[in-house]
Amino acid sequence: MHRRNIATLEILSSLNQTPEGILKDASAAHSRRSIAALKSLENSLLYQHDHLYADLHRCNDDIKTSVLAEGKSNSESISIINDVTNKPVDAEIGALLAIAISELAHNCFVHAFSGRTLGNFIKITLQVTEHPEQNSAH
Repeated sequence: MHRRNIATLEILSSLNQTPEGILKDASAAHSRRSIAALKSLENSLLYQHDHLYADLHRCNDDIKTSVLAEGKSNSESISIINDVTNKPVDAEIGALLAIAISELAHNCFVHAFSGRTLGNFIKITLQVTEHPEQNSAH
């Protein structure tokens, strides 16, 4: 199942990258980033205690690589610091967070460092806290 999901995401991604692709307007780039984020998430899934979890730290490393690989003119002067929790997160929540992290990192990359050549970094932090009422026997 995992490999089939990866293959499906790769097919969708390749369709968006071709000139004859499904999406031909500005939304194509957004769709490609979302698909890439979900592909990164798929590579970061864990099955524990009969539940599917996401390792968002690992996912964020993949997203970081994708964002830097987009090759904007000043990409060599930008560092992305991964301060995302190593604690597993529910996979459904992880999917939403992966897309949000990808979009935020991309927007920072495109808009935050225009004209700056030194000392540029993005620090992505995400911590998971448990609420006491979730652990109670009620």
